Amino acid sequence: MNSTVVTPSISNKGCSLRLVLITNGLRPLSYRFAGLQGQPIGVVSWYGAESGGLVKYIERFKVLARLYARLRKRQYASLSHLCCENNLLYASIQKSGHDALHDVLAIWKPDLVITSGCPWVPMQALVTTRYGGVNLHPSLLPAYRGADPLTWQVVDQVEYLGVSVHRLTERYDAGSILAQHKELRPHGAHRQELVQRLEGDVGYVLLNRIVDRLTNSENLMEDVQPVSSPTSAATKLTLHAVGSRWALDDLGVECVWDIVKYYDQCPDQWLALKGWRRFLSWKPVSFQYVTGHDFVHVSTCWRVRKEGLTILLMNQLAIIKLRGVIPGL
Repeated sequence: MNSTVVTPSISNKGCSLRLVLITNGLRPLSYRFAGLQGQPIGVVSWYGAESGGLVKYIERFKVLARLYARLRKRQYASLSHLCCENNLLYASIQKSGHDALHDVLAIWKPDLVITSGCPWVPMQALVTTRYGGVNLHPSLLPAYRGADPLTWQVVDQVEYLGVSVHRLTERYDAGSILAQHKELRPHGAHRQELVQRLEGDVGYVLLNRIVDRLTNSENLMEDVQPVSSPTSAATKLTLHAVGSRWALDDLGVECVWDIVKYYDQCPDQWLALKGWRRFLSWKPVSFQYVTGHDFVHVSTCWRVRKEGLTILLMNQLAIIKLRGVIPGL
């Protein structure tokens, strides 16, 4: 990648940047957005599908929203509730509302738009934004461009995870890279743990550095990405899709455990269940090596042993214990 230096065209030293977050719901960055350096002024729920029905009624009343959030063991009932509690503007815009997004940003007048976990944002909506937009992407770009990079990195068993902050452009995840962080991928991590780490912790720090540089009219180093990516597009990968695409016997013990823990559930296709067991979700309980080996990339034949509400996935190297629970509990 080629590095270039971009100097802010308008002196903004000493002034707080007006920031807007575009996202798709209550994500780790949503919770921390109000604490970013600068002046966070509002949040846009892009595609507007983060709450509805009962929640949409409850969020009109602070007391009910707080009670609902407490019952759900969350800090906020919805994204709009978060904005209300933190004195932020809020807008919910549907997929076809490109003009509506442009109008909202024209009224709010942000200096910088930040996106995370949401579909592609049309560039014409950002024409009134001084510094355009940046996106927080959970991969070491240009690898794993697409909607579900984290899942593919777990399935591909990459050694390192990463997060990139890049410019928004007309092409998905192809804008110049402003900041990156790389770290070893932990084994047996739940999806939410990884999202919290990369988006809520590391990503938050990277964004603060960028906002601080822009605020003080400092140069930004930009690494121009190559046109092509070294990996295939990271399309959405559901638990069912994983079970259909990869046979259990084609995967090593490390990969199987990582996938089951990541989704907090085992794909039904790997278990070939019949009777009442088909109606339960089978969640990971424990992992144990039979021979005492550490994680190794070895594929052997798996056996499935059913014992009441317990299922054991076993091969020559390891035993994975699953527990059946009612879906949604």
